[in-house]
Amino acid sequence: MSVVDLARVPDAPLPSTSLPASGSRPLRILHCCGRFSATQGGTERQARAVCAALAARGHQVSVLTRKQPCPEPRVPGVTVHPRIRAVDRGRLFGLTYTASAIIEMIREAGRADVLHAHHLYFDAVAARIAGRLRGRPVVAKMVGAGPGGDLDRVRGTAGGWLFLRLLRTLDAVIAPSQSCRAELLAAGFPPERIHVIANGVDIALFRPDPASESASPLKDLAGPIVLYIGRLIEAKGLLDLLEAWPLLLREFPHAHLVLVGSGPIEGEVRRRAGSPPLAGTAHLTGEVADVRPYLRAAAAFAFPSWAEGLPNALLEAMAMGLPCVASDIGPIRDAVTDGQEGLLVPVRAPERLAAALGTLLREPALASRLGRAGRKRVKAEFSLESTVTYLEDLYSELCAGTGRGGFRE
Repeated sequence: MSVVDLARVPDAPLPSTSLPASGSRPLRILHCCGRFSATQGGTERQARAVCAALAARGHQVSVLTRKQPCPEPRVPGVTVHPRIRAVDRGRLFGLTYTASAIIEMIREAGRADVLHAHHLYFDAVAARIAGRLRGRPVVAKMVGAGPGGDLDRVRGTAGGWLFLRLLRTLDAVIAPSQSCRAELLAAGFPPERIHVIANGVDIALFRPDPASESASPLKDLAGPIVLYIGRLIEAKGLLDLLEAWPLLLREFPHAHLVLVGSGPIEGEVRRRAGSPPLAGTAHLTGEVADVRPYLRAAAAFAFPSWAEGLPNALLEAMAMGLPCVASDIGPIRDAVTDGQEGLLVPVRAPERLAAALGTLLREPALASRLGRAGRKRVKAEFSLESTVTYLEDLYSELCAGTGRGGFRE
């Protein structure tokens, strides 16, 4: 097979525990996250980082999730209950997953002060029902906006109108970007219940570290490396990236494209990557537990997604000082100003994508400036410390409204 399966990094990084404790009282927080995996996409990595940071601040954190085929790395201070069951077959999945999540959340909610669903979809529906039955406040996070985003998926589900009506009654909804907030308002969510809290990156973990480059898993690739990290799904613009790659090879024939992740279109991506003219220059790694060695080895980061909430993978690349080319869509514009922290290109425009990547490879001074500016902006606006503090304040506010909050040891 001409597609190279590169070595995986075995251990997931542990989020920093040096975050300062806030002045809020310790809370019992029950999270619901369909996948709590170290090797999945940005949503899962963000959930793990947030839970670890909350536990480090003294909160009692537990997570309801699906059982994974392989044991996951433990998150210090976090109790994980892999008990949600589902039948992976068409519409049966949503029905069985939601029913199982409701049952398990009702069982655990009595030991929680607040419920937090990490996806404004089945997780949020289950949490809302369990919260209402148990008298607990519920907060849910919107993951993505636009086509294929949370509300789009809800509307496309059988009985979606009923789900949407129920979701509008959530005690709080987290919008990771202003674009997500606008979509929630247009869908009829009460403005006073929408809280804009951006995704956060642990800047102590995600930082440039030239000393680690000697241990790069990509050290055998000679030539500049363009990196993508995320789910292998059509909405991420991966087929556009593969279409753009031969255009870039005309000027940079020794360049390599490395795709980190897995997903529904992995077979199609592998087929294209293993065929001329991409063969030997496009590589798939599968899922990896620690993306930092790949980020350190790359010359540029490509993120041509069509629809997002606020992409964690992009923020992590920026925190590492890696120059980025991303789609010119609302949620990404919340983090990147074109020509300042990165280069933005229209969606579904392979020629423009190739041209922007070529600019970064051709102009190292520009690439370095954009990389430094990207890290500076993440440190200023998208730190995990700030995200967790905002969440603590929101939890405390919700619990105060119900007369609940704090646990006894």
